[in-house]
Order: sequence, then structure tokens, then C-alpha cells
Amino acid sequence: MKSRHAFTLIELLVVISIIALLIAILLPALQAARDTARQLQNNTQIRGIGQGFFIYSQSNNEWLPGINQYASEARDAFTAQGDIDTMTNMFRLAGAYPIARFVIGVQNDLYPADYLISPGEYSEALQPWDPASTYGQEDTVHSYALPRLANNFDGTRPVMTGRFFEWQANANPQSVMISDRLVRNTNGFNSSPATPETHQSIWSAGEPGKWTGGIAYNDLHVKQVNNSVIDDNLRYSDSSTVGSDNIFSGAIPTGQDTTGLTPAGSYNTHQIVRNVSSALLRGGED
Repeated sequence: MKSRHAFTLIELLVVISIIALLIAILLPALQAARDTARQLQNNTQIRGIGQGFFIYSQSNNEWLPGINQYASEARDAFTAQGDIDTMTNMFRLAGAYPIARFVIGVQNDLYPADYLISPGEYSEALQPWDPASTYGQEDTVHSYALPRLANNFDGTRPVMTGRFFEWQANANPQSVMISDRLVRNTNGFNSSPATPETHQSIWSAGEPGKWTGGIAYNDLHVKQVNNSVIDDNLRYSDSSTVGSDNIFSGAIPTGQDTTGLTPAGSYNTHQIVRNVSSALLRGGED
């Protein structure tokens, strides 16, 4: 009669320990691969939105969504509330706001609505904008940041910045068109647009000063960067920077020459996201 061989308790514990060790080694690598795939998809969406903006400009006198074809330096320079279907309960200068610029693209079938939601967003409650919805009520429809086009939306005449005159299809490789956004109010921490050391993104796991994300320029090339301070010579209209530029602040970079610069914010990209709900996203941005 043959004897039956079985694992001893020690052998079983050794096998379990080896499996646990392999899992501990492989899981971070799998997570890193998943994050990389999401970031690639994210950058594909950013480029797709930018391409949609360019298509729109072909029938809008070369101006990207949000600025009308006349682009005068008066209040009617921006797409008005009545020019966007289903828009109600919003300021007349609708085109001055990132949400309106994104919605114009969706309404004109320039890109799918779900392109506005980054693959890195953690909340499944966040839904793309539905054309059947009222524009003024849908304030959580996008993950991305666009340049501020005016310093004042409420006066009798908006103060245009260099970024306003760059919001056209001029293929400028030094002008930022769209980027991942700045995360604020995460775990009680408040990111300050003017202070890169506090910046966070949806990709940086809530670590202050660890902002990382995709950036698309006006010529539609896309870069994945690991810092919100861009070490390029950015240029907007006749204004340019020399060296680094914090893309989320309207302030002039430290040490820059301000001679003849009007208004002061023209030096900087100042990417913004407005009206973003901290309940669904990982915090809002001004």
C-alpha cells in the first residue's frame, strides 16, 4: 500500500509567502503600467480636443471656440449666451469660460463628450456633458484647463491679455492650448495657483509639489511633463517669457522684465478651470 504524501504546514506557509512576495513585487509594476496607459489615453484626448478646436476655427475666421468671428475688443468679442444652444442662467460672456468653450466643441461634434473626462478621474459619478442638459447647470463636465482670455469678465469692457490674441489657429508651438488641471482642496490641502510647491494633479496622488500632466500646444504637439513650471520660452501674442513659467498663475515669473507689458498677466499661461465641483472631482480650481 502506497503512502500518501501531503504538504507540511511549514511547506504550505513557504508557498504562501512566495506567492505574497510575488504579488507585492508585481502589483506596483502593474499599477504603473495601468497609469501609463491612462496617461497615454489622456494625452490622446487632449490632442483630439485641440484638433476639434482647430476644425471649428476654419469656419470662425481662425478663432478657436469661445471667441466670435469678429473678435472685437468689446464685450461681444466672446461667444454670447444666446449663441450656444440650451444655455441658460449663465453670464452673457459665455465664451470667456472654459466650460462654454468645451461645450461648443461637443455641440458641433468636434470630439466625443467623454473626451472631456480624463481617464485619471477617480469618480464614476462624473459624467460628460449631455446636449439635452442646461448649460448653466452642468458645471462638472470636464477635467482639463484652458488659458484665461481676459482679466475682467464683469466690467463694461474686458481687459484682453496676450492669451486672448493667441486663441486662434496660428500653430504657435510656444503657446499652451489645453492641459491637465490643477487639483485643489484634496484631503484638506489647498493648492495655490501662484505657488508651484503646492500644486497637485489627478496623477500625483495628492502629493503637494508633484503636479504631472499632459499639455497640448497651439501647434497640437502634446507633452507629458512632471512639473507645472515649464522650462520653455512661452510666447503669447507679443509677450514672451525667458526660462521657466508656472502655467497656473497669472503673475509674472520671478525676475522677468516687465517693461512695456500690459496687462501684467500677459506673460503667463494662466490655465484655469472654473465652476468645478469638489464633490465629484478632486477639488476645484479658482
